[in-house]
Amino acid sequence: MNTSLKVRKGGIAVIGDEFFTLSLRLGGAIKHYVLSKNLRRDELRKRVELILSDVSKSAITLLVIQESLREVFREVELPKDVLTIFIPSVGVRAKFDVTEHYLSLIRKYLGISIELR
Repeated sequence: MNTSLKVRKGGIAVIGDEFFTLSLRLGGAIKHYVLSKNLRRDELRKRVELILSDVSKSAITLLVIQESLREVFREVELPKDVLTIFIPSVGVRAKFDVTEHYLSLIRKYLGISIELR
């Protein structure tokens, strides 16, 4: 993975449904954006663009987005100076191995491998 992301100290922002954002706010996210997938496609895109504009103007360095919103975010340009990750919500735990998914995220974004026992 070739990245030119400049390392800097900053906050965490989270985008997702109410439960997802609340969970990560308890974990220390300083900004949160509740986004409903029930909106019309054009309205959802406008909301996403407004959110990303706000994130770009703030001291956010990590943007955590709920995995179920990945398709919406493929249509817009993500901020280049913010590390953006997509994380599954609690509801998808039964569908795949969450532990392996998180370990692969760590390998991808941090370049380190962790072994759990």
